Amino acid sequence: SLPDGEVPQRFDEYGYGMVIADGIGTTGEIASRLAISTLVHLAIYFGKWHVRVDDPIAEEMIDRARRFYRSVDSLLVETSQFSPGRLQTTLTAVYTAGSELFFAHVGHSRAYVFRDGQLMQLTRDHTADRERHRSAAMGDNTEPARDLHHLVTQSLGGPGSAAPRIDVGRCGL
Repeated sequence: SLPDGEVPQRFDEYGYGMVIADGIGTTGEIASRLAISTLVHLAIYFGKWHVRVDDPIAEEMIDRARRFYRSVDSLLVETSQFSPGRLQTTLTAVYTAGSELFFAHVGHSRAYVFRDGQLMQLTRDHTADRERHRSAAMGDNTEPARDLHHLVTQSLGGPGSAAPRIDVGRCGL
């Protein structure tokens, strides 16, 4: 009952999600497919799709991303018991909400932002080479130590009882 121009005719807000996984080993294709489909199902059925984000909502989104990644990791570990090989994969996801960008990352599948003609890397590789650079002060410069850029140190579904390190971050667009 309000006259034209009093209320906007249309109001749109959008959020976008992008995911990449790179399976490891002979069962890598199965692992990456299972990781992506599980993450997408978790996001659709248990996610809250915020497009306006303040600090408390951002913390909630970051916490949810970590929980979703832990769920994917648990599923891969459990499913590996019935698989011919260990189901391991990297997983990197990005979600934009208005002018905010969130990312979650395990492994070496990188995420970048291209802004103002500049490419900015959001994620850090979880590789033996990256770990070596962190402890370069130790002084191991032998040839085998230098060729570690392809050895993934963190993955979902990985061996051992320790949970993978999940990097989650937020930046403005």
